Amino acid sequence: MFGEGPEEPGQPVRPRGRFRAPERTVCFDEKTGKELWTHEYPSEYSISYPAGPRCTPVVDGDRVYTLGAMGDLFCLNAADGKPVWAKNFPKDYAAPVPVWGFAAHPLLDGNKLICLAGGSPDKLVIRVSTRRPAKNSGRPSRARGISGTARQ
Repeated sequence: MFGEGPEEPGQPVRPRGRFRAPERTVCFDEKTGKELWTHEYPSEYSISYPAGPRCTPVVDGDRVYTLGAMGDLFCLNAADGKPVWAKNFPKDYAAPVPVWGFAAHPLLDGNKLICLAGGSPDKLVIRVSTRRPAKNSGRPSRARGISGTARQ
């Protein structure tokens, strides 16, 4: 159990404050199941469910894109899991952390990685080729926790 103990005898333990735990992405060989690499980084949770990540990694050729519960977006080298670049939604885009954390899966559309981040209105889409934010045509979204779908 975690937390500091019951507030009253017979009451459930309620976690308080911030929790530190690593978030990780693990790559396995699809034939043997052998672990090929792990990318791990520290995360200080300030959300209701202190664990993550919540999003499925996006694989595109030699790159893997991951999004952690506290807004850590990574582009990893698919061969060894080493970071190519990283962004943090709260720090880089002034995006408030949702109560349940960032949980909308990134969507790759050509050379654009589309993320539901909130925050400043012109920084919701990352250009994969240049790592620079792309202009967003709309207002910042207040939707959290779900991803949209792409239509062709």
